[in-house]
Amino acid sequence: GFGLRLTPSYPIGDRWDVFLHADWYMRTGFKPDVGLRYTAPKWTATVHYGKEESIFNDDSVWLERRPELKWSTDRLYVRDGLYAQASASWGRWNEDAIRGTHVGWNLQFGTDPIRLAKAWTLTATAGFRQDRYSVNSSIRNDGYYHVQADYDNGGRWSAWTAVDDHH
Repeated sequence: GFGLRLTPSYPIGDRWDVFLHADWYMRTGFKPDVGLRYTAPKWTATVHYGKEESIFNDDSVWLERRPELKWSTDRLYVRDGLYAQASASWGRWNEDAIRGTHVGWNLQFGTDPIRLAKAWTLTATAGFRQDRYSVNSSIRNDGYYHVQADYDNGGRWSAWTAVDDHH
């Protein structure tokens, strides 16, 4: 399909900004995400309203956050090239038939691009995500990984291939 994206942000202080991520897709329509963000040296906190695509067990669903509080870390390097990231969120969600309060967290480990040859790099991430919903006290667990090989011959053309899975 075809889509358009607009992502302005307006600073309102040293660490605060108001943001808009406005995506429009021919098949699914307008998917806005608007909020207030606080950025600290190693983490970010946001309060926002948004619509976005979520992937679970390779199935795609559209969810609506109204509103959501989210905290996320920057990449925290364990050693050269290997990092960890974490996030947690709380809010009101509408996701297909599930509506109500949502609490979620995510822990991810990854690598910076690893040079395999002059023009080839490899990047890998793996993580675990859990979503808890107030409706029926349901819990959804999702272990995942993503491995991507990139080829760039200096600007004439580039290509990539990837494999990922959600459990």
